[in-house]
Amino acid sequence: MSTPPADLHLPAVHLRPPRNWINDPNGLVFHDGHYHVFFQYNPYGPWHSNVHWGHYRSPDLINWEPLP
Repeated sequence: MSTPPADLHLPAVHLRPPRNWINDPNGLVFHDGHYHVFFQYNPYGPWHSNVHWGHYRSPDLINWEPLP
């Protein structure tokens, strides 16, 4: 039995930055048994400025962990 997501308006499996705006995913890579996704995002607001890089890793394309 599955548990419903905390916010029913958000997808159950979807990569998102910790907050605010996100750009397209970049650098999709499989390395040493893990998938890696890099992305640009703005940690300060929901607009395209102050862009930073984000990085997630997954062993199975379902369970993701954020990396620095």
